[in-house]
Amino acid sequence: MKNFLFDDKFVETRLFVRRDTKNWVGYGYQWNEAQTEATIVPDDGKTVTFNTGQRMVSWAYPSRYDCMLCHNKPGGSSIGPETRQLNRMMGGENLLDKFDRLGMFETAPPKPYLAPLVTPYQSAEGKPPDGTSKEELARSYLHANCSFCHRADGNDGTIDLRYGVSLAKMNVCNAVPKKGGAGLTKYTVLTPGKPEESVISARMGTLDDMARMPQIGTYVVDTSGTKLVNDWINSVQACP
Repeated sequence: MKNFLFDDKFVETRLFVRRDTKNWVGYGYQWNEAQTEATIVPDDGKTVTFNTGQRMVSWAYPSRYDCMLCHNKPGGSSIGPETRQLNRMMGGENLLDKFDRLGMFETAPPKPYLAPLVTPYQSAEGKPPDGTSKEELARSYLHANCSFCHRADGNDGTIDLRYGVSLAKMNVCNAVPKKGGAGLTKYTVLTPGKPEESVISARMGTLDDMARMPQIGTYVVDTSGTKLVNDWINSVQACP
């Protein structure tokens, strides 16, 4: 379940429900402005203007189809936090060990746990460890935000942005993109040393409905994340 609020008022509650061992389904609920009731959103989704009491907010409720584009089976459907994200200390105890101790797993992740993703930039989670490379920062960000679709067996099926995949096997360096240049005239998916000619950067830096990534649920550019990826592209000298 995920709630979306503006000025402490609920605008949407989303439920992602596991119907059986193989199938999930997503539902969105629209809150009224009095905050007394939330009703299910039609299958096709809808866009509204919501009065928070302090301002008017435009809000788009996703369709059922939109939900399953990102919550796809190759990415694990729920696309929640992974072992790499949960393998961290909290309150003096490893979080995965704690979950196991509390009986929260049907099957606990095997040990040794996968190495944790580094914190890509300053946030509520802290700051990146000293000495972290530009590649590690960018790849951590891309894994958490993009790899549930962009993986070898994912929706796109061509580029692989998972953290543990080498640059040589990501199918991005000097690769011709399947879906055009996102407004660029000279481009590849990743052009070494040139973010301005890299479609990865262009798609992260635009809000055009036909070009931006991710295509759903994005209304502002993540300037911190885009900078991480641009810094990494600048550091790539040549394709392996």
